[in-house]
Amino acid sequence: MLAFHPKPDRPSHVVSSYLQSKGYRIIPVRPDGGVILGENVYQSLREIPKEIAIDIVDVFRKSAEVLPIVEEAVERGAKMVWMQEGVVNQDAAAKARERWAEGCHEPVHQEGAPEVALMQSHGMMGKWNTE
Repeated sequence: MLAFHPKPDRPSHVVSSYLQSKGYRIIPVRPDGGVILGENVYQSLREIPKEIAIDIVDVFRKSAEVLPIVEEAVERGAKMVWMQEGVVNQDAAAKARERWAEGCHEPVHQEGAPEVALMQSHGMMGKWNTE
């Protein structure tokens, strides 16, 4: 979870809490480190120990800030990048598709991740703007 926020009312925290409650392990990434939801917070994807596999990088950042995150995700070996609702960066999406072109799945999703749609369908949150 990139740009994870420690405040419980922020979208990244709500989504992370929800995913964790469904059995997913979340690895919070934000510049100030610490511990959130019982998980060590890493300052970047590069700092996450290599023995921790990264399946999905769920990005809660402004569109203009996504390209370096995707480059870091590619470098770190992540399998997929999700950009949350309102986050669109075609250069980052192209970079992900170029890197993961031989995979059998769509490596990058923009404008809303499935956990958000699921949570909205259950009335757990409204829409938000990440810009």
